[in-house]
Amino acid sequence: QGPNANGYTWISDAYVDGEAQSSLGLSYSSSSFVIGQRVGVSTTTDNTYVSLTDAFAYRPSAIVLGHDGDIHFRNDNTNGVRPVGTAVTLTDRMVIKGDGDVGIGTDDPALKLHIHSESSNASFSHFTNSTTGVSASDGVSIGLDSDENAVIYNYESTAIRFATGGSERARITSGGTVGINETSPDSNFKLHVDGMGKFT
Repeated sequence: QGPNANGYTWISDAYVDGEAQSSLGLSYSSSSFVIGQRVGVSTTTDNTYVSLTDAFAYRPSAIVLGHDGDIHFRNDNTNGVRPVGTAVTLTDRMVIKGDGDVGIGTDDPALKLHIHSESSNASFSHFTNSTTGVSASDGVSIGLDSDENAVIYNYESTAIRFATGGSERARITSGGTVGINETSPDSNFKLHVDGMGKFT
């Protein structure tokens, strides 16, 4: 591609059907360095992309290093045929801002880690290890459900523990018993408090 006021692809390997095409380029107006997979920088519109392949279905992606220190991870999750030179739309999936804030699903994170879902879709982070297994019904999920409730969802037959000052203060067992200042609450009761309680 030739240079103009919008962008220029410096390096791109030749198209071979069924193989990946990688590129390096510069989007001029936004002063962004672009590492593309099966896409190059458009010369007609700033911060847009064109296909480098022909009759081959693929999911294009790019890493964009912005002049403001932001790093954008973009792709199109649709597996489709995009002839050489046709416009390709990529969506931000994750952004690392210049100040270190990370956005997943948003390009404007409000805190150090900000996870966002469109509309009223659920928005969760999910944690597993080799013991729990790695499926969506293993481990623990923490986030916002589709009714906008805050949720801690433990899929394992284990407790949820709450601690302050380096010590456990409360837990909910897998059977639903709540212990306060008690790490082994009596399963014959729904609430087991070790110490004085006040109810008003």
